[in-house]
Amino acid sequence: MAVLSKTFALGAALLMQLAAAQQLVVSHFSGTVYALNYSDGNLTITDQNKQAGQRIPSWVTWDGKSRTAYVSDESWFGARTGRFASYGLSEAGKLTVSGVATTNGGDVASGVYGGPGGNSFIGQAAYEAGTLTTWALPLESSDTPIQSFQYFMNAPGPNPERQNKPHLHSVFTDPTGDFLLSNDLGADITRVWSIASDTGRLTECPGIRAHTGGDGPRHSVFREADGVTYLYVINELGETVSGYVVTYPSSGCLSAQHFQSISTFPENSTKPANTKAAEVHIKGNFLYASNRNDETFGKERDSIAQYSIGADGRLRFLGLANAQGFFPRTYSISEDGTLVAIGGQTDAVVSIVERDTETGLIGDLLARINVGQRGTYMGEDGLSAVTWAE
Repeated sequence: MAVLSKTFALGAALLMQLAAAQQLVVSHFSGTVYALNYSDGNLTITDQNKQAGQRIPSWVTWDGKSRTAYVSDESWFGARTGRFASYGLSEAGKLTVSGVATTNGGDVASGVYGGPGGNSFIGQAAYEAGTLTTWALPLESSDTPIQSFQYFMNAPGPNPERQNKPHLHSVFTDPTGDFLLSNDLGADITRVWSIASDTGRLTECPGIRAHTGGDGPRHSVFREADGVTYLYVINELGETVSGYVVTYPSSGCLSAQHFQSISTFPENSTKPANTKAAEVHIKGNFLYASNRNDETFGKERDSIAQYSIGADGRLRFLGLANAQGFFPRTYSISEDGTLVAIGGQTDAVVSIVERDTETGLIGDLLARINVGQRGTYMGEDGLSAVTWAE
């Protein structure tokens, strides 16, 4: 009886520890999706799963309402097919494949939208094909898309190597939930669609042109403050963040007016060669933008640019923070704003760093862990995405 009591006590303690831990979902270009736990400076892998048959998992969209991770597949070679998969995550940190749909491949991002809870449908961006495809949720193997939009260009853009054709690179909604957007790096435009919330069908609206040709918009984030809606776009090729004031005319489509573009590096500094801006996030009155391949903090230590946001929406550069890894393709800020999880693509490392909620500054390294095989320099391998599962 004493042995059983001791076993029960240990099991209860483990469950309490897991419950207190903060969970993450991480994808790796090798085909594996990982679940991680972070607690009191300890970062551990609790599960790994590749049962969905994905060839190049590229992006994770976390839906906290259903506790589901939607993982895109950038499978761009061979048969030109991908596996768009959904994974359930238990409180014990176990991943279970809950659905898989077949796509045309090349998928690099997704975002949920529509329906009563804003998560009844999902849009998926394909970089190489220049398409936006929508699906009803939950995903099932027999699913076919609701719609697919494909885009073309008459001539290459200002950066012909990267802007040879449309390259959609993100999927996100505006604060009202009435519009779906996607940054098109190749065409220098943020594409906009209005949403029929009950059916998930989209109607195309006029897009938002990049302020400067060759900017290459990659990801975006909205912010509402004092009755004004702002859109901030990180430009991969221009290595800038552009700010827009968003309005909602009676025509039924949103519009945006540019008011600022600011570098992801200090003013008047020389940008390192071959750097690429990656992802943008906002927490409170602060905005963050990641730089890949700048090695500002030493060998294989890239940076995250930090900005304060003024009452007029304008950004003020605060400095660069150590990304604690190489090629930070994605990063994620915890709901309470105290932690930042950063995924180093090339070194295949997840780092947890502290964040001061008052100053907004990213601080010291708290934990780090290798997740999967290391990638190659500038290669399409290594760690692809990281997000808090909250």
